[in-house]
This record gives sequence, C-alpha cells and structure tokens, in this order.
Amino acid sequence: MRKDFSSIWLSIYLSFYSCFLCSTLISNTCNASEKIHTISSIHFSGNAITRVSVLRSEMLLTEGQPFDAEKFEQSLQNLRNLRIFRSVSGEVSSTPNDTVHINVTIQEKQTLLPFFRAKQGGGSTLLVLGIGDLNTLGKGFELLPMYENLNGKYHGGRLDTHIPHISNSQLTLDGSVANEARSHCLYSATGGSAGTFVERTSALKIAAEYPLNNSFDILGANSLLQTKMENIEKTTLNTNARIQLSSSIGIGYGHINYNDYRLEGSRITLRFENIKPENSNSSQNMQLETKSFWQPFSGVDIALKTSFFFITNNASLLNNCSIGGFGEVRGFLDERYRGTTCWFANAEFRKIAYSHPWYVLQPTVFADAGRATTNASQKAFQWQKDPASVGGGVRVIFPYLARLILRMDLGVPMSPSETAPSISLGSTQFF
Repeated sequence: MRKDFSSIWLSIYLSFYSCFLCSTLISNTCNASEKIHTISSIHFSGNAITRVSVLRSEMLLTEGQPFDAEKFEQSLQNLRNLRIFRSVSGEVSSTPNDTVHINVTIQEKQTLLPFFRAKQGGGSTLLVLGIGDLNTLGKGFELLPMYENLNGKYHGGRLDTHIPHISNSQLTLDGSVANEARSHCLYSATGGSAGTFVERTSALKIAAEYPLNNSFDILGANSLLQTKMENIEKTTLNTNARIQLSSSIGIGYGHINYNDYRLEGSRITLRFENIKPENSNSSQNMQLETKSFWQPFSGVDIALKTSFFFITNNASLLNNCSIGGFGEVRGFLDERYRGTTCWFANAEFRKIAYSHPWYVLQPTVFADAGRATTNASQKAFQWQKDPASVGGGVRVIFPYLARLILRMDLGVPMSPSETAPSISLGSTQFF
C-alpha cells in the first residue's frame, strides 16, 4: 500500500515537472519566434508630386529602429490624415540578414482646386471665389488665396496658409491675412430689424499647434484686427477705425482619422481668448467644441458637433457670439441670434447612395439646435429663444480631388421664425 502511494506521488511529481519543462521550452520557442527585427530600409512609391521628406515626417518609424506593428499602422493613418492621398497602403517584408524592409504605396489626389461659397441672408449676398493648392510644391504646404464680394459693392480677399512640421519638428503653423467686408443685421426681440451696418476688417492671424503625445495637443493663436463700420442704418455705432488685439491658448484631446472621404473618431477642443480693443476694457471668452464621427454600418456615417461659447460682460456687441446660418443652425439667417452665452449642436446622418471612382453621392439628413442669451447691459437684444431646424441635403464628393465636397442643404425652421426654409450651397464641409 505504501509502495502504491509512493508511486502515485512520483507520477504526479514527474507529470508536473514535464509540464513545467514543456512550458519552458514553448516559451523559449515563442520568444525566439517573436524576435524583434530591425528596420533596414523604408521605401515610398506613387509619390509623383509629394516629396519624400513630407512622407517621412509622418512616419513614427525610421531605419535602424526596431519594427513596431502598432507604430507602423499609426504611421499609415498619419499619411491618410493629410487628406491629399486617394489611398495609402504598406507592406513589410523580411530580408536575408534578419531585418525588415518597409514599402509604403500611395496614390495622390489632385490638390490644386477651386473654392467657392455663396451665402444670402439678412439682406446681403456674399460670394467667395478662390483657387488653392493643398500640397504646394509637393511640400505639404497649403496656400489658398480667395476673392470676396459683398452685395456687388464691397470687394475684399484673404490668403490662408498651413505649414506642418516646422523645421522638421511636430510644430504646425496656420496663418491668414485678410481684408474683408461683412454685412450685419441686428434683430429685435420680435424679429424686426434693429439696425444694419457693414463691417470692414483688416486682419493678421497666426495659430500654432503642438502635440504633447498621441492624444493631447497644445493650441495657441494671436491676431491683430482693424475694424471700421460703414453704411450704418437704424443704429448708432462708432464709425472710426478701431484696432483690436486678441490672444488665445487651448488644449485639444483625441483624434479624427480620415480614410479618404470618410471620418471616424472624436476630438474635444477647449480655448480661452483675451480680446483687447483699442481704448477699451479687455474681455475674455471661452469656447468648448466637440466633434464625433461613427461608422455603425457599411456606407453609413453619423456626425455630431457641439459648441459652447461664454463671453464676459465687458464684451462689446460686435464681439458677442452669434448663431444662425450654414455653419451653425441652418434654416435661420446668418447671425440671427447674438449673445454673450451661446451653444449650438449639429447632428447628421449620411448614407452613400452611389459610389463611382470619380464621384460619390451622399444624401444627408440633419437636425440643428442652439440658444443665445445676452446680459442685462444689452437688454435691447435679449432673445431668450431656442432656434431649431431639421433638413436634408446632398454631398457630392470627388475622391481624386483633395477635400473638394460640393454641398447643398435645405434647412426648415422648427421653432418660431420669420424666415422661410432656406438653401445653403458651398464647396467646403463645415464639419
């Protein structure tokens, strides 16, 4: 009996030892098979215009580094997020000397494109025309000059630039120079006109963005403006030219990834701005903005945007936030509601109805809502309304043309409004 008991324990001991030995051998074998390979070379193909330095600046890997599959996939996504390529793909192959070779293949889009936008409302018509290059000289620089005409009388223009990876760093700069005219209409609480004027603005703005890590970005901007009021009716405003300096700082969290013309991901941005008008007190404002995109089903996109503004009591009426129009609450006149505290939200359902290699038709339905309130010092313009609208439209996307999206929307006011359903037309997507 004792002999049998000893045999049993010996068998159990040998079984556990065998299992341990096997697991050790398997672990060593796995570790050997999972050996980290060094990158011997990275090659790019398909870039007839785009310079290799632009492509390398988006890569998180370089020669001599250990290969990392996660960084490799993120590098390909970084290239897609430039939005100047029709497609981006990558291939990793082994070499005889136990290293790996990376080949990245891209298909470029046409980046020299026209730009236009037409807006009508509040008794004015604004036409914007331009032509720009989103990959100037193949260096990834954006250069967009535009001509503007207001009511066939006021002429202006602007030049926008975008320069990524300053001095081979992660710093990105945006700049703009503008001389513009905008027609404004102030509305009373009953919806009638409380005054109209034309604002002429000369502006210089520089903005910067620097990533802290894969999720957070630091944002900063400075702008210098000179404004002058003209053609004033029914209201008393200072017609003398006025200089205004503003500075802002903020932080961004999250990423929105682009796969050709489709988007996925979320991003939230928080900004604080200080505005110092000439011979006047400073005012401060805060802006919180979120954007989210989902692809729940094949060919279906859901988009959501929310914005919240808060401005201190020192702000003048012209520095107040406003809602209404193509970029905010569609179906209402531009700047229909103005206040020191504003919020608005846009929700869209987009479905690809027809896809062709050269163009894509994407019908949309949307719902917009917002609110603008003012402080007691601007009691005459205190609208405690909640504008809301629904509507539909169509986006015409050109896959081989970088960022060119023709869009037409019909917005129908759902809350009390003095305006009929309105149509907005443009060549850019506001979100």
